[in-house]
Amino acid sequence: MQVTIQIGVLEPHRVDAVYDAAGYDALDVSIELRGGTTDRIVTIADPQAFELGIALSGGPIPPVRAEARRLRRASRPTAG
Repeated sequence: MQVTIQIGVLEPHRVDAVYDAAGYDALDVSIELRGGTTDRIVTIADPQAFELGIALSGGPIPPVRAEARRLRRASRPTAG
């Protein structure tokens, strides 16, 4: 992903912490930037944080919403 390449050039040794406000599907990049750990990552935008063990600022999503999201993902067609 272009973001990791640009940040890697700026800070080739490590990223101390990540604050995600990008939205959905950016947490994989955050984990990569932290060297594979979920420590010191917080998001305000991606409820997938709970599944990955990442802090979600603003509190947990309601269980009904989490279940709806899980079912939506499970019903997505896969490339085959």
